[in-house]
Amino acid sequence: MMKKKKIEQENLSQIDEKDKKILEILSKNSRETLVNIAKEVRMSVDAVRMRIKSLVKSEIITGFTIIKSYKKLGYPLKASILVKLQNLSEERLEEFINYLKKTQKVIVLNSIAGEFDFEIVVIAKSTSDLDKFSKSIRTKFSDIIVDWKVNIITESYKIEVFEI
Repeated sequence: MMKKKKIEQENLSQIDEKDKKILEILSKNSRETLVNIAKEVRMSVDAVRMRIKSLVKSEIITGFTIIKSYKKLGYPLKASILVKLQNLSEERLEEFINYLKKTQKVIVLNSIAGEFDFEIVVIAKSTSDLDKFSKSIRTKFSDIIVDWKVNIITESYKIEVFEI
């Protein structure tokens, strides 16, 4: 654990203003061209390419992704489900996590500290679709789920644009 923390601290100390700017540009558009990034940070295309490779190698960048419009894909409903567990064995917890990770409608799965143990963000076609999902999970894991609270997400105002 100490080794990983030391590596993370070393990674942060290796980031300069040019790297921060590259990260900011890629956070807004992960498909931005090297030519455009190079112009904006006033570096050569090769220098930008090398910096991005270095950021990937040092695991500061762990992937390039897109933000989907679930509404336009036929899933207009998004919900945050808070789950409290009890009587857990390591095996049953792993089964619970792996099942949810493989479930297509689950778009976020967080272990949380506080009154609840997990937050599950789910997309659904309708309230009945959400209800069907909820009942299937609660039935499959009825031996470990002690509390379950559903909150409908009405609007998302920010999705991960983190400035350093």
